[in-house]
Amino acid sequence: WGYNPSFYFAVDKYYGTKNDLRAFVDECHSQGMAVIIDLVLNHSFGQSPFYLLYKDADGKPSADNPWYNQESNIKNTSLSWGYDFNHESEYTRALVDSVAGFWMSEYKIDGFRYDFTKGFSNTPYGENDWANGPDNARIANLKRMSAAVQKRQPGAYVIFEHLAATSEERQLGDAGILLWCNKNEAYCETAMGWSGSKTDFSGLYAGTSMPAGSLVGYMESHDEERTGFKAWKWGNTGVIASTTSTNTGMSPATGSNINLSTRTKRLATNAAFFLTVPGPKMIWQFGELGYDFSINNNSDGSGYDDQGGFRTDPKPIRWDYFEDADRKKLYETYAALLDLRHSYPELFASNTTFSWKVGTANWDNGRTLSATSIDGKSLVVVGNFTLADKNFSVTFQETGTWYELLKDNEPLNVSSTTQTIAVPAHEFRLFTNFKPTLTGIETTAPDAEKPLIYYNRGMDTLVLPAGEAKRVEVYSVNGMLVMTQEKCTSVGLSALPVGYYMARAYMEDGRVQVCKIMK
Repeated sequence: WGYNPSFYFAVDKYYGTKNDLRAFVDECHSQGMAVIIDLVLNHSFGQSPFYLLYKDADGKPSADNPWYNQESNIKNTSLSWGYDFNHESEYTRALVDSVAGFWMSEYKIDGFRYDFTKGFSNTPYGENDWANGPDNARIANLKRMSAAVQKRQPGAYVIFEHLAATSEERQLGDAGILLWCNKNEAYCETAMGWSGSKTDFSGLYAGTSMPAGSLVGYMESHDEERTGFKAWKWGNTGVIASTTSTNTGMSPATGSNINLSTRTKRLATNAAFFLTVPGPKMIWQFGELGYDFSINNNSDGSGYDDQGGFRTDPKPIRWDYFEDADRKKLYETYAALLDLRHSYPELFASNTTFSWKVGTANWDNGRTLSATSIDGKSLVVVGNFTLADKNFSVTFQETGTWYELLKDNEPLNVSSTTQTIAVPAHEFRLFTNFKPTLTGIETTAPDAEKPLIYYNRGMDTLVLPAGEAKRVEVYSVNGMLVMTQEKCTSVGLSALPVGYYMARAYMEDGRVQVCKIMK
């Protein structure tokens, strides 16, 4: 719950009171969402009482400190921070288990993402060693930790930021542990439009090297630069937000929106080759709107420090991005792809037949992805990451009628399993061999000759001119249900804070309509 926590049984005031957090978790659960918190238990810094109780005059943990090593077992300074916990100590193990148990019992937390689990042993590693293992002592300790969590709460999520050798990660995956999978570099390169050895996506898919569904893939995170920012600042010709060869600005707040449409298209194509891959995925905040402030920006976006001085500053909150046509289109692409995942989970299951061509050799001739579920549903994705419109040869699983998802299921007659598909520069096409019926909030409104519901800004009220609704639901912009009213012809919204909302009205005759609200 933040960088470098030291008080493991307390809610940071930044997030409100402890009862505020309890209410938040309860509301998430009512919406079918799990809550997972980040635990940093490899190291801590000087305010930790576990350090302060047993420290020497030179500032190091004392030899009799029950919880800390005097020196880190990892000498590589890029992998060593603060004071190093001794994970071979019975006291440290009791602390680790107690912390997890506390959050699960007191706050009903559903699981944990453990930071830098490479450090959870005392095996010595040298200055030039990246501690990739395999490390049998580390594996044993981490399995022990996970088992202790599962004993307290069967089915809890246990995620490790391990980033070690596959031979070691596989042992953890076989134990039911999820592993952080960093693909930031590859997706940044494709967002920027630079072909080369760094653009290969293939490690995102567990394949046969890891247990199915064991990799938590991500394009961006709190530790990695934004794909949108790198495209904005260092993109190729026609991608970069500059008319010159380099972008001299340091923040999109003061820069140009030149080529924004191109960049959001490339980010959408990234998403198409990310969210259609089986296994859990993480989207970092505002990624679905093409967030292009740097990880090194300050809180209002005006300052930039590439040495990391602003790294942990809050970043600008840009709900206004939702009103930009290019960014909103990217958002809708994310929504449709996620809706496809949720509506047809069989296409993304462990028994799905999945293949893709996403290496450096596939840059010029189009990257492709295909999946077929056990019941015969299939999808095909083709992406053009180059800077020019192209015709690609695409292999379909079968002939017949296919449907293009993001063109209102426009039919495509596939007369041969090998077809030529035209794909504009920066874009992708996604086809299914069935006509998807998606369940998303923004895709369920039927055509209507007159509105069933509209927002009266002056009265701050939803009005239903078509008569009484069986039920009206109001959602926040991030999909949280914030209000429900039964049997009504209007709904007052004065109790809701200023912001963006979506209302869905269910009429007595079965009609449904969605209304967007900007207060």
